[in-house]
Amino acid sequence: MSKRSNPACAVAECDQGGRMKAPETMLHRFPTKDHQRCKVWVSKCKRDHVNVSNARICSKHFLDTDYEQDMQREELLGAPPPKRLKSTAVPSVFACRNIVPIGITPRQQRMEGRELRRDDESICKLIRNMDY
Repeated sequence: MSKRSNPACAVAECDQGGRMKAPETMLHRFPTKDHQRCKVWVSKCKRDHVNVSNARICSKHFLDTDYEQDMQREELLGAPPPKRLKSTAVPSVFACRNIVPIGITPRQQRMEGRELRRDDESICKLIRNMDY
C-alpha cells in the first residue's frame, strides 16, 4: 500500500507547500471540463507543465467574490456556507509575486512586471471572449 501525499498548490510561488498551513485554506481542482478556463488557470500557475487532472490551486489565490453565496443555508442552519467556486472563477491573487529576489536589477524587475501585465491582459481578453 503506497502512502498518499498531501497535494500542494500548483502556483509556482505559493508558500503553501505540500501541507495546508491554515485550516481555512482549501484546494480547488482545475476546471477540466471548461477547456478555455482551464488554460487560463494553467497560465496563472507560471509553471512549465501542470498535470490538470491531479493539480490543485489553493483558496489564497481567489477573491471572496469568486465564491458562491448560499444565504439560505446560513440563515436556516446558522452555519457558515461551504466555499464553492463560481463557474467563472479564475485565480487572481498572487501576493507572493511581489517578492523581489536578491540580485535582480531594477531593469529586470521592470521587464518581469511588463511580462506579467502582458500575460494578465491576454488572459483577460480570453475571458472576455468566452461564451457563458
